Amino acid sequence: MVTKRTMPTPLELFENLLVGRKKLLSQGETLFQQGDAIKNIYVVCQGKLKLARCSVDGNPVTLQLAEAGEILAEASLFHQNYHCMAQVESQSAELRCFDRHALIAALGESSDASMSLLQVFAQQIRRQRTLLEIRNIRSASERIYTYLLLEANANKQVVLPLSLKDTSHQLGLAHETFYRALKRLADEGKLVRKNGLIQLY
Repeated sequence: MVTKRTMPTPLELFENLLVGRKKLLSQGETLFQQGDAIKNIYVVCQGKLKLARCSVDGNPVTLQLAEAGEILAEASLFHQNYHCMAQVESQSAELRCFDRHALIAALGESSDASMSLLQVFAQQIRRQRTLLEIRNIRSASERIYTYLLLEANANKQVVLPLSLKDTSHQLGLAHETFYRALKRLADEGKLVRKNGLIQLY
């Protein structure tokens, strides 16, 4: 029987190429600012970081909530300066940082590693496109239910990867609107919430 080869995680992929350094941050601490020169590529090992960018009117716009296992600001691998800022959202965060130039050189010497990284990026792009499609659903209840279906397992059970407040932000909803719509879905019998688990019907 042929065993299907599992794709390495971003951390496994990078650590197979070069040695990374551990970096610990506290809640509210900023890892980098918009416009900073890019020296390192980061993988989140524990905690969550918010990526935000200032809009033309000066207001911050959240681009991503990066959690454990994700490459932080993956496009920074191919740029000289950050186009956003990164700030710790959780109580603490642990990251591995890899020298950008050394990582690019190592990837250039390994076609297998480069292909694995392309697969990681492709998965992230597909997920972001799906989230964008969901955010375009006008009804808050339908938007939430569609997102929950995306996150659900085969038994239609969901353990949200983010807090309810962060999830509402990810879906482009005010948290008050999110909570009301979630309650409406429960009242309609479309879901049950219990001990951090959401069961869909």
